[in-house]
Amino acid sequence: MCAPPSASAAPAARIAGLRAELDALLKRHRAAAASSPPPSPAADHASDPAPPLPGAEVLTPIGAYHRVITRLPAHSAHGAVRLDALLGAGVPRPLFRGQPGRAAGFDARRALLLDTETTGLAGGTGTYAFLVGLAFFVGDEFQVHQLLMRDHGEEAALLSDLAALLPQFDTLVTYNGKAFDVPLLEARFCLARREVDLRRPAHLDLLFPARRLWRGRTENCRLATLEREICGFERTGDVPGAEIPGIYFEYLRNRNPARLARVLDHNRYDLLSLAALLVRVLGLVRDPRRAAGAGAEDLVRIARLYAEDGDLRAARTMLEEAACFGGGACRTAALEQLGDACRRLGDGAGAAAAWEALLAEPHAAPPPEVFLRLARHHLAEPGGAAAAVRCLQEGVTRARDLETRARLERALARAERRAR
Repeated sequence: MCAPPSASAAPAARIAGLRAELDALLKRHRAAAASSPPPSPAADHASDPAPPLPGAEVLTPIGAYHRVITRLPAHSAHGAVRLDALLGAGVPRPLFRGQPGRAAGFDARRALLLDTETTGLAGGTGTYAFLVGLAFFVGDEFQVHQLLMRDHGEEAALLSDLAALLPQFDTLVTYNGKAFDVPLLEARFCLARREVDLRRPAHLDLLFPARRLWRGRTENCRLATLEREICGFERTGDVPGAEIPGIYFEYLRNRNPARLARVLDHNRYDLLSLAALLVRVLGLVRDPRRAAGAGAEDLVRIARLYAEDGDLRAARTMLEEAACFGGGACRTAALEQLGDACRRLGDGAGAAAAWEALLAEPHAAPPPEVFLRLARHHLAEPGGAAAAVRCLQEGVTRARDLETRARLERALARAERRAR
């Protein structure tokens, strides 16, 4: 009889069978791989290079930085505004309030428009201006120069070229630059141990006249709002300003310039809108009667600028015109300011006429000073005590709070004693 197979023979046979099956599978896989075409390099999107930044590297004796230059014909339009309207345009003195003599020397060809993009809005020594945008006229071109530091180590070179450029200009034009851009750059120059006087040129910060002219008439006084509502330019695909610091830090990490290019676009739009807004402000303040779309409310607002600058005669002329052609709240404001301008000019009769017209307005709410000043004017006239009493009685009737009523009642008692 044959001996039965051992217990270990069955597992060995199964292992050999499995090995044979694996060998067969590997042969089929190798054959299929050999017959398949290699993958196309174009399908590997992960290896596509990012588009480079526009512009070029600038080498200086102390290092390098990146610069983008955009050249436009001087007659180019931004929205509904032609940039060359700045050439030959003078700046009304009220726009340089506090800087006597600066308006007379304004030359648009020696004006530098400036706007920065920074690593934060808090300011202080930890905030960098990683992008400094500059715009100015060169011959028959309007040029935008954007100085970009691709890393913190490039700041010294960027500031060096900026310091060399600044003395070529007599006027600095910004939007909120007095509170932000200029102090920030002063701090960066100080930390870099460079003596640069950013207060030397005349400084025209358009934020302040823009608020005087359009606050309450536009959605807000942000530059992007005014460029749309005042200059007729609508941005598309713009990156929000709040995202810009994060985009720059992202660029520092991954060196992908795709999103940083949108920041360059944002900064360039800001500079072009700054130029267009300057055209609008200069035209309106210099001659509001000829400015496109100007009305009685513009005259009232511009008259206040002239009055604050001390040019009361110009303010009076504008206010008289606004009072004639304006209505409602506009006419009320014009009459109130007109009375004050006439008073300061020493024309008591003119002031009294303006105040009496103001009191006759059906929905006016004159401040108590109007009643008091008009009463004093009447008291100074022979036989005017009775008119003063009537004026103050009306003031007491129209008073809106107890303190004002008490103040007018005291003045009324004095006038009544004079009238006896």
